[in-house]
Amino acid sequence: MRSKRTSVSLALAALAAGLFATVPSSADAADPCVSGAEVREQVHALIASLRDDVHSRDARAATRLAMIESLHAYRGHKATTAEERKELGQEISALARQQRNADTRLEGKALAAAILALIEQRETGRFTAAERHDLRLADAAVRRAAVAKTDHRVEGQRVAEAFRALHTQFVCTP
Repeated sequence: MRSKRTSVSLALAALAAGLFATVPSSADAADPCVSGAEVREQVHALIASLRDDVHSRDARAATRLAMIESLHAYRGHKATTAEERKELGQEISALARQQRNADTRLEGKALAAAILALIEQRETGRFTAAERHDLRLADAAVRRAAVAKTDHRVEGQRVAEAFRALHTQFVCTP
């Protein structure tokens, strides 16, 4: 019978292999990007694989939210009406209050990344290079905080690879 840790490591390896299989290579630019729905499935699989290392349900939920909202921001989702912008503003305020009470470093970093992504979606202008850079740094902070929660170096490397593969899909536009 396999240990729980071995099963998690195998699941992460399979997840990383699956993520890399769906990331189009730079040599073959004709390949389309993975759809948003497929990326969301990959995000959910990654978060589920972190369950043994990240015990806080709130931290996992915040990480999932940050990744999904980053995907939306990178792929150009914008609030088109004043009502949508108002709703995003209310969500940003709620996340900021939640961030002040975050129990873990991962949860705090994930909420900060989600807030940045939502701010970008609320703004009416273009997604500038400086804003992309700031969101990329916030996403990297979430990745590092998630890797810090892992128990083994190899497992941490696999988690980092999975985050990087997902980020590659975020910036790819179908």
